[in-house]
Amino acid sequence: MKVFSGIQLQRMRIILSCVIFLITVSNTATLAGCQQSVTEPVLASPTACCSATPHNATGEPMVSAIVSPDSDCAQGHIDVDDSAYEIPNQVRPPLLSEQDGWVRNERNCVSGFYSMYQPEVIRVNDTEYPYRMWFMGWAYNTNNDLEILGDGTVYEGYPGGDAIFLARSKDLDEWQVYSRSNNGSGAIYWDRAETVRDWVPVLTCQDVWYDDFHVGDPSIVYQNGTYFMAYSAMGTDKPDDEYAYAWQDAAYCIMGAVSSDGINWVRSQEPLLIWEGEYGADENIQRSADNDTYYGMYQRPSLMYEDGKWKMWFDYWAGYRSGNGTSVGYAENDGDFLDSTAWDRKTGDTTPLLRQFVDLDVVRIGRVYYGYGDPFLGAHRIADPEIKRESPEWSMRQIVEVQSYDGIEWSVTGYFRPDEGYPANQVPQVFIDHDGQRILLFYATQRGRRESSVYDWRWDTLRYMYRPLSAYGNLIGTVSPVPPSSSQSPPTPTISNPLPTATPDPSQAVTLTEAAVSPTSIGEPSATTGAMATPTESISGNPTEPVRPARNQGLLVMLIAVSVMGTVLAAMYLLRRNRTN
Repeated sequence: MKVFSGIQLQRMRIILSCVIFLITVSNTATLAGCQQSVTEPVLASPTACCSATPHNATGEPMVSAIVSPDSDCAQGHIDVDDSAYEIPNQVRPPLLSEQDGWVRNERNCVSGFYSMYQPEVIRVNDTEYPYRMWFMGWAYNTNNDLEILGDGTVYEGYPGGDAIFLARSKDLDEWQVYSRSNNGSGAIYWDRAETVRDWVPVLTCQDVWYDDFHVGDPSIVYQNGTYFMAYSAMGTDKPDDEYAYAWQDAAYCIMGAVSSDGINWVRSQEPLLIWEGEYGADENIQRSADNDTYYGMYQRPSLMYEDGKWKMWFDYWAGYRSGNGTSVGYAENDGDFLDSTAWDRKTGDTTPLLRQFVDLDVVRIGRVYYGYGDPFLGAHRIADPEIKRESPEWSMRQIVEVQSYDGIEWSVTGYFRPDEGYPANQVPQVFIDHDGQRILLFYATQRGRRESSVYDWRWDTLRYMYRPLSAYGNLIGTVSPVPPSSSQSPPTPTISNPLPTATPDPSQAVTLTEAAVSPTSIGEPSATTGAMATPTESISGNPTEPVRPARNQGLLVMLIAVSVMGTVLAAMYLLRRNRTN
């Protein structure tokens, strides 16, 4: 056996080092590629959750309720086999309770505030906090006014009266409210300790005659990363008035707004819906029995995207002489959501959909539309001896259910008693929980009479009750819990010369990215990013292990094989040269 010389050994070491270096670089690059693929979510394919064609009670196809298989099925709609169900027609609507499948835990989702209501909940593409809630009212005093505490701490307050706030949740039970620290840092954080003076509204009033006193009643559709909001606005239609509280010189309308994060909003240039005689109307005179000519007061929208168009139910004043009072109207839009000229009011004046009915919120389950509001019970032939009459009869307003095959013709189908110790549950908002396969009915509890003898009409907690979707029929197909992308999705809104959003300080407007990294002394710092993360979920909503692409694994094996082969060939070559020499 011939012994290698020092020069030959050195050459072999150099060659082997180069080969090992190439193997290391190749494997590192390949593993990096595989590691990157792990962080990329594997999306479940959206399924046709609304593919069945609904029919009416006589078995005929009902075109007005058809939902495209590719439309937004995850928010206001879900398919169930309810072909054997018929909407009841009852003279006296019955009490709805646990016997009908409703579960009421009387748990506070959000509380500790001065007066809040209208909890609008939706599901979004966020793996950590998939639920958002917008609600409105007064955080710490009437109208969210300026407040100076005894120690000299100043809370600046916000313009107008009511404002819209935002919360997030992992599980629909524990909620954190979007807030700004008042401890001197000014950091944005998500509060879970009910530090109400830190809560920051995401929408407040603006300086226009129809929107300078009140914003509220948010109704939101989330589609393809965009939030579409319809909300109530109220202002003064006479320039010499500071505020138009109640009726005199008040202006009412429904506004629109869009957002990419649910925090910063761009509003419609004009009201989406407003009565043509609203400006300058004298409500005190026109609402009288002698001069019944007022048909405005558009408020409390319920927004849905279906059949390739926007649908909106809303409250309005339908007149004294007809006996309608505050009733429900309806409008559609098959164009740009923010374009006020694209909205077509189908009902109004003395022709409402529902007479003497307020705060309607609508979803569709199977072939039936379900709506919930809080009208006076007596207007719908409901008399319950356990619901006490109290001046000014606010306790006689309770949550009432209505049903419809087409969203136009409605039947009153039942009502709910208030929670224990409360005179009334009011302002219901419906949420279809695809993950838990149940329908949630969020509501506010009225303060009313408890230990005190003074009646209080305000609201002090936000809660929910729920009912399993199995009570409505068998689910059709498998439902994706996240709104799918679709050619039938709402068109991108056109924004020209947008009005400024009403962030408390526009120069310090923050996004979720800033909220995620800001330090906080209360609550949990957000781990989300500025863009809503897409859930890594199976179609059923359960977490799945991300799959590494097979091509990366094959490439790794191939590079290792090539590297090993190169090493063997180099060694053989050196041995051969050594024998020859």
